[in-house]
Amino acid sequence: MSTYDVGIVGAGVHGLTAAYHLARRGVSTVVFERGRRAGGPTGQASGVVRAYYTNRFLAEVARDSVAALTGYVRTGGLYLHTAADSADAGLEHEVLTAAELADRFPELNLDGTAFGVWEERAGYADPHATALSYAARAVEQGATLLEHSGVCQIAEGPRSVKLLLDDGSGHEVDRLLVAAGPWTGPLLDQLGAAPPLSAERHVVAALRQRPADAGRAVPYVLIDIQHGYYSRPARPAAGSCSGPWPRPSPPTRTTSAPPSPPPSTTGSPPGPHGGHRCAGGPRRSAGGRRCTTSAPTGSR
Repeated sequence: MSTYDVGIVGAGVHGLTAAYHLARRGVSTVVFERGRRAGGPTGQASGVVRAYYTNRFLAEVARDSVAALTGYVRTGGLYLHTAADSADAGLEHEVLTAAELADRFPELNLDGTAFGVWEERAGYADPHATALSYAARAVEQGATLLEHSGVCQIAEGPRSVKLLLDDGSGHEVDRLLVAAGPWTGPLLDQLGAAPPLSAERHVVAALRQRPADAGRAVPYVLIDIQHGYYSRPARPAAGSCSGPWPRPSPPTRTTSAPPSPPPSTTGSPPGPHGGHRCAGGPRRSAGGRRCTTSAPTGSR
């Protein structure tokens, strides 16, 4: 049975970022991923980078996250609010009246909009390539990344957490971070500690500009609070894709860094998220909490 200081379940941008920062501080770290890196929600995300939230705690966390992100496309972001909204908690933003919005953004239909917020540092990144960059750097710093290694069972003891993978191998860690997105709940339910999480499906559309509309595209991140949608521009080369996603590579256990990925504003579409089968039922155990879940960052 292998042992590590910290184990992380999930090789999305949250798990891989945590692995990088832990490994560069000399913490023995292992990442378990049932598919392949950035193969889940991270690879499908819109990549909007922003630090404007009406919740001050989220705004501060997002601000620090954006400050640590390099290589993203900075376009600025516009948020449209109704009269019932408040903009007091956000950081580093400019509040615009309805008249100022109409003057600065004549291309928008502002019916029902009471005021707007402009965030100068907002923009977008390639979440897939960003996650690959963190994965490579984490491995360079000594982290172990186990792809196609689904976690079947979690048993928490007074001093460590034991994990059983779908290939029958066992691992023991002093601390466990679960950053498995919508799969977090079922994993922590084995410990009787499932958080109140629910999966949310977003409809994503890629729109191609008509030649007659040249020059009329919205060149910034737009978040319409009233109507519940957000959008971002795309580079000309980043059009919609057709055909099946690439097949996942054969199961491998990566312990050395792959070739350096491109900057975080480029990348290729991710493959499907791999599944797994586990034998036996969940294993519960008592003891103090040695598990935690990941926190949001400034990208979505």
